[in-house]
Amino acid sequence: MTDANETAKEDAIKIPDVLPVLPLKDLVIFPFIIVPLSVSREKSINAVDQALAENRVIMLTAQKDFQNEDPAEDDLYRVGTVAIIIPSPSSCGCSSSPTGASASSFRD
Repeated sequence: MTDANETAKEDAIKIPDVLPVLPLKDLVIFPFIIVPLSVSREKSINAVDQALAENRVIMLTAQKDFQNEDPAEDDLYRVGTVAIIIPSPSSCGCSSSPTGASASSFRD
């Protein structure tokens, strides 16, 4: 007989050491919430596409300056949330409006 805790551990998403990063302009995501994400920048779309192609896991972190259209590593907060991307149906077939289901927090 399988213990419920063992089953839950087997079903848990494994968080890789390296993740695609999705900088958030005007949104802070906390663990264990589900929120729609609006993704329009090319780098952000690429990060979501990479997460969907691999294991659907992505790192979400807020930008320090929401007006910065091309944030570098130093422009992002060092605390954020690891999330699982839930693809939303889209007529265009692109990943510009996915939903993020946050899994846990991280700190660099």
